[in-house]
Amino acid sequence: MKKNLILILKIILTFAIPIIIQAKSGGPDIVGNGAGRIEQLTYFHYRNLDKTISFCLNTTRCSSSNEERQLLLNIRQIILDTRTEKDRLIFLPESEFQKILNPDLDPAIRIAKTDFHLNSSIYFNLNELYKIPDNELSSNLVAILIHELGHQTGERSHAKLDAIGNKVSLFFELTKTEILLDVLNAPFKLSVFSNRGVYDFPELLLQYREQTFEAPSFIQKLNCLKDTTLVGIQLSNIHWEKVDYIDDHFVLRAKVWSESYCEFKTQKVITSVRHSITFEWHYKVDFQPGDQFFFNLIKSQSLIEQF
Repeated sequence: MKKNLILILKIILTFAIPIIIQAKSGGPDIVGNGAGRIEQLTYFHYRNLDKTISFCLNTTRCSSSNEERQLLLNIRQIILDTRTEKDRLIFLPESEFQKILNPDLDPAIRIAKTDFHLNSSIYFNLNELYKIPDNELSSNLVAILIHELGHQTGERSHAKLDAIGNKVSLFFELTKTEILLDVLNAPFKLSVFSNRGVYDFPELLLQYREQTFEAPSFIQKLNCLKDTTLVGIQLSNIHWEKVDYIDDHFVLRAKVWSESYCEFKTQKVITSVRHSITFEWHYKVDFQPGDQFFFNLIKSQSLIEQF
């Protein structure tokens, strides 16, 4: 049976059809440990939210008033000050979630709650999080994080925080590109988050069912010209390459073109260098009872070629 499944996987991966989505599950994990797919995705967006806010503030979308602008600046500062703190984000089943933060004063069913001070954790209702459709999850998480962090600045108005969270979320949707590779009725989804500005450093995330994998590091491998400093990267033409089966494991490859922006140290003039980047993920298939399987990541790497 195992050999048959490997053969089926080989055939499916060989003829898998990649899908691109431009600008546009399972159940919760053990209490509080943050190991599930949605929990990991929430941490990913929390770590990168300051960048989204910074770029959004450079547009009219997120700076329609001085009050909104200052609120977003305060939220961004909270992220920068607390990003590495333990227990900033806590995930609970609904039965435990409803007991926190004085439920008698706030009995409504909510996705997340926090307190009105900087040192408070953000508590998430896992049952409600897992109801969000997968294609709306990232943008919803951005809006939720903005809302809860806004409360930590002292802002109490839910309506005001919903409005500003939606603005940042809509901007975020414009920065996202996804490519899909269908495998046994579930896609490998590679998401690229990029504001497409000269001073941006894109983030990449790979997901398959309940598994989440960050992309192999590549920024430090990109070469700039002599006497220049790398200040930003733009990625384009991202696509899946042919899947290989080598030495009893599968190799998934995604290829992308990059334009590295390099600033001269003395003249403050920006030039660019182009590269081709190939991201590789090497997986061994771990078969479980009942013809179930799990893709076990052996290694990942990035390969860089200069144009």
